[in-house]
Amino acid sequence: MRTLNDESLILEIFSDTKKSEVVHMGNIFRCSKIYYSLTSFLFRRSWKNSSGKDDPPPDFYNNKKKLMMDVMRIDDCAFVDAKGKVQNKTLQRESFIHKKLNLPERKDLTLFVVGDSGLRGEEDHNFKRYFSNFERVFKKHEEKLDLYKKNHPGFKTIFFIMDESSAYMEVYFDEDIKKKRVKGIETMARPHIYCCDKRFVDIIKNSKVDYVIWFAPYKLMEVKGIGTFPLPKCAIYDVKNIKDKYLIEYDEKKVISIEV
Repeated sequence: MRTLNDESLILEIFSDTKKSEVVHMGNIFRCSKIYYSLTSFLFRRSWKNSSGKDDPPPDFYNNKKKLMMDVMRIDDCAFVDAKGKVQNKTLQRESFIHKKLNLPERKDLTLFVVGDSGLRGEEDHNFKRYFSNFERVFKKHEEKLDLYKKNHPGFKTIFFIMDESSAYMEVYFDEDIKKKRVKGIETMARPHIYCCDKRFVDIIKNSKVDYVIWFAPYKLMEVKGIGTFPLPKCAIYDVKNIKDKYLIEYDEKKVISIEV
């Protein structure tokens, strides 16, 4: 049974992403080459899966393009408890459902489960957790870069981030909305363009990785009078050529999830 714990499934989902849904941060030509290497039917066959438990890291490599890639999952629910252990109520619920279904182990079936953590509002989707989770997971993978380069000398490195967080907004006036928000409430706010958030992107900019693919397919936002706000589904970063002029500084205290 395939789930999002299978890195190859994440890449299959990404391969359906349209070019118009992708933002390029850096050299457009280089970013486009990375995009097509993973979405073109001909090019993506060059990638070799090395994500098995006994395989040398990183998760994927491409001998033709001289590229290697590591895949990671982040969300806005995980947190580190007082004992230093990572807790994630949503994933715990999903794991419980998987076990309860007791489905046969078949690679030709894919299972998607949306686990209800039982939490609401800031206790469920939390911007501070979102940032800290992003930073923690990214830097944990970055610590292994030297090993990746040793296994594939001369290859360029890619981090693929599977972002399962909700969409966010920065409220303009009503900072107390975190406490009283309910379904259907209206407020003045600007959308949180995740891939341009300076605090997040600075982590990418200051890293030693060559390219980053930030895939966020679940960020949906409805705006009164407009309808669905077209948030990018993905951003591809040519890390050495990211321009600060495209980055946005948000007030963390005013940024909240659009989900109640």
